Order: sequence, then C-alpha cells, then structure tokens
Amino acid sequence: MDINEINTQQIARMREKIKSLREEKGWSVSHLSKISGVSDKTIRNIENGRNFGILSLFKLCRVYGIKLPDLFGNL
Repeated sequence: MDINEINTQQIARMREKIKSLREEKGWSVSHLSKISGVSDKTIRNIENGRNFGILSLFKLCRVYGIKLPDLFGNL
C-alpha cells in the first residue's frame, strides 16, 4: 500500500464520519451549517469529497465534541 492509497482511504473515512455523525443526530446540512459556522456548500463538499479547508474540519469537530484525528480512524 502506498502513501496515496493511505491518504485516499483516510479522506474517505473522514467524509463518511462527518456524514454519519450528522445523520446520527438527525441534523440537516442546513442545521449543521447554522450551529458550526461552516457553509452548507462546504459541508456538502466535505461529504462528497470535494475541496475544503482544514478550519472547517476543526469547526465541525468542535460541534461534534471530537478531536480531528478521530475523523480519520486507524489504518
């Protein structure tokens, strides 16, 4: 397994975790946007694997009460 494959797997886990946490709480993208300060578009970008900034991930972690490494899981 090379570094690019690891990074791809970690990003996929992070995307899945962000979406599953939102869905477990029964929150819409709009609601998460309002309570986190992250735009709807950015949340959708994160969940769909498009471009996003690290600050957005920190804001979402704060709302979920988790630390950034928790989003990526163990490989």
